[in-house]
Order: sequence, then structure tokens, then C-alpha cells
Amino acid sequence: MSLTQIFVLFKRLTLVLGVYTLCRIFFIAFNPEMMNAASKTKLLLIFIYGIRFDVFAILITNALFILLHLFPLKLFLRKNFQQLLKIVFFIFNIPAILFNCIDFVYYQFTQKRTTCDLFTPEMAGDISNNAVNYILDFWYILLVLGLLIFLLGYGYNKIKLHTSNYKPASVIISFLYIIATILLFTVGARGGLQFKPITMQTAVRYAPPQLIPLVLNTPFTIIKTWNKEGITPKKFMSDANVNLLFPLQHKKNHALPMRKLNVVLIIMESFSKEYIGFFNHGHGSTPFLDSLCHHSYVCSNAIANSKRSIEGIPSIIASINGGMD
Repeated sequence: MSLTQIFVLFKRLTLVLGVYTLCRIFFIAFNPEMMNAASKTKLLLIFIYGIRFDVFAILITNALFILLHLFPLKLFLRKNFQQLLKIVFFIFNIPAILFNCIDFVYYQFTQKRTTCDLFTPEMAGDISNNAVNYILDFWYILLVLGLLIFLLGYGYNKIKLHTSNYKPASVIISFLYIIATILLFTVGARGGLQFKPITMQTAVRYAPPQLIPLVLNTPFTIIKTWNKEGITPKKFMSDANVNLLFPLQHKKNHALPMRKLNVVLIIMESFSKEYIGFFNHGHGSTPFLDSLCHHSYVCSNAIANSKRSIEGIPSIIASINGGMD
């Protein structure tokens, strides 16, 4: 092989790094509140810190592309082999850019970078059922994706191979080039020379909580959460014992008169006002709830104070606002 192969590889991966930086700029453009949460100096530092996480994602997603650059020079310079490299380059980088683009708007609903939860059967079914609506509602993301892919392709074609200047190195030197490349790949894929590889928690060192998603990138968070084991369920007693000690169902003795001392909370998830018939002249999906509204004190101003289901119960039961920073 030749040292020029390493230079070409470095240029091509630097091109991807530039596109990742553009993705971070677009991320701010679609979520301008982040601009308000940090000074210009802080944002600049976040872009610098983010390179560490971008390099990790780029090296992992381009592992095969990097490996192919270590092939013998005669094979490397062939037109067909270069065409193969280009195909591999786009096959692995376009999905990575796509996931970054998705988070431009998806972050507004989840307040975090997308993880491999996106690929669970529940999420996959929801996405497939609403894919057309997502595309129609957020069509402009496709324009941004197209622009980034165009820049990626334009930059790739600008990195020319001048075969006349390429001279193969000796076997020993070629071996040293390969070893050096593997070592650099290992360091970059670990995020540095520290004892443990970087994780999503590493970003806490570089930014306050509201800006951590800006330090990270979506391919990184997906890779880091892939095949992560969930909490192992533990069973300390049988269901019969649980029902005996703490029954979830309580049966009323109808022989006794009803004592109106209970407060019943009816909590519905993702149920907006437009689905409640009482607020829409009887057009809705809640006939029983509508009947209760006619004999109750009803508040007409319904405002969401959180964006995740897990924040709903503390908000309702303990008055802890899910939108608090």
C-alpha cells in the first residue's frame, strides 16, 4: 500500500466530519432555544467538544470503508474498486445523516437524542403507520437531507486520485502503515486514551443538561444504546400473595350505602381536547367522560406541561412541573 491511501482516507473522513458539523448547526437552527441557553463562546466550545463524539460515530459507521482503504495499492487504484468504495461510503453515511436530520424535529418532542428505542416493535409500528403523515408534516427535513447528501457527494468527487503520483511502499512500511491506522482507529473509536471508552454520560463534562443533546450526535447515541440489556425483572413472591397483601381490585359491598368520600383521578395519555366531545359540541370519543363533565367543575384551559409520559404522574399527583429545568 501507499501513504497516499491514508491521506485520501483522512480527507474523506474529514469530509464526513464537516457534514456532522453542519448537522449540529441545523440542530441549533431548528431548536433556537439552545442558542439562548448558551453564550457564543460556550457554543463554540460545544462544537469543539462534539468532535470527539462525531469522530467515534464516523469511525464506527465507516469501519468497512476504512478497512477497504488498507488493500494493496494496485487493487486500490482500480476504477471498479474506487466505485465500490464510493458505494460503501454512501451506504453507511446516508443513514447516519438521516438519523441526525430526524432529530432536528424529533428532539422537540422527546428533549433527547434518539436511541435504539426507535427500533423497538412498538415504535417501529407507530412509525410505519404514520410515515406518510410524518413526511407531509416535516417535508422540509427531506430538503435539508438532500442538501447534506449533495454536499457529501460533491466533496467526495472533489477528492481526486492522481494515480501517477502513487508509489507503493515496501512490505514492512506497508505493514507499519496498517498498524498505525488500526491504532488510530482504536483510539478514535474509544474517544481517546482514557481508561474507559466514552459514553453518553461523558457529555455531562462539557455542557449543562439542556445542551447535552447538542454535544452528542444521533448515530453515537444509537450505537451506544444498541443491545443494551434492560432491567432484569425480579419476582419476590407469587401473584396470590401480592393480591392478598396489596390487592389492586377492590369490590364494593352493594348492601351498604355508598359513602361519597373518594376522589377518583381519570388520567389519559396523549388525549388532547379535540377528542373530548364536551369541548367540541358533542363530537368526540368520550361519551362517559362527557356525561361527567355536565355534573362537574370543568377547566377549559388544557396546557401540556411535559413531553414524556413518565413526567405526567408527578405533574398530576405532586404538582411537579415536568417542564422545569
